[in-house]
Amino acid sequence: MRPTAIGLPHARQLACVERIVEWPKEDKVTQEISWYITSHDEQVLTDKAFLSKIRNHWSIENKSHYIRDRYFDEDRCMIRGHNAARILSTCRQLLIAQKYSQNERSTSELCDFFMLNISKAIKLIT
Repeated sequence: MRPTAIGLPHARQLACVERIVEWPKEDKVTQEISWYITSHDEQVLTDKAFLSKIRNHWSIENKSHYIRDRYFDEDRCMIRGHNAARILSTCRQLLIAQKYSQNERSTSELCDFFMLNISKAIKLIT
């Protein structure tokens, strides 16, 4: 099938990535299939480089978005004010950055630490 037939006239490469995801706490295994499309042809973006871009995307997803979704439950956050949402998002991102700079601490340990030491949290922000 030609890319124009499905409304993607600039598509040059297509990749299908199949993942087996294990959820040990829930004792389940899932299978995920993701599709990636690029307008770059193989001379510009080799298969290896295309795969590297996909992995880079997922490293961001796993390091930041996963914590935001699973720990902070950000998708169900009821704060709608633009400034308040930005401030809360910034605080969450600072906590995530702090987590990766101190490898030995879990997200919950850092949250507890900063709740009990609010002056250190404020110092981190300023």
